[in-house]
Amino acid sequence: KKEGLFTNNFSSLDDGRAFAKNLNEEGADIVMPVAGPVGQGSAALATELGADTLKIVGVDVDQYDTDPEHKAVFLTSVLKRMDSTVVEAIKQAQDGSFKGGVIVGTLKSGGVGLAPFHDLDGAVPAELKAEIDQIAAGIKDGSISVKGM
Repeated sequence: KKEGLFTNNFSSLDDGRAFAKNLNEEGADIVMPVAGPVGQGSAALATELGADTLKIVGVDVDQYDTDPEHKAVFLTSVLKRMDSTVVEAIKQAQDGSFKGGVIVGTLKSGGVGLAPFHDLDGAVPAELKAEIDQIAAGIKDGSISVKGM
């Protein structure tokens, strides 16, 4: 079942704040705003409420590093490793195997990943960390299939 809320924009910090507030009031203590700067509004709210009340999962880059004002509320970030993908394209161009088109970054290729838990590492149980590592390994070795990939 797919669920989520959509701001229909990628720029309104007020929308990010309002959506995170609504989700938190409904019981969510972790929010993953996937909408560019909209997430900064969510992070600002989480900073005001405190990480014990609301944590944020960042997107694209390690937002712990790129948003130091709100770093204390970033549980982790889902990373798009554009650097890894560009390096792969350059290697293919050098060895003559580059065909153009789309290069999809995967866990196996290092094109996507999960940032460290940083300051909130102690809030993540060891069992959950082990499960995340096991799932990532299964996706990388193909024993776990990801639909659409």
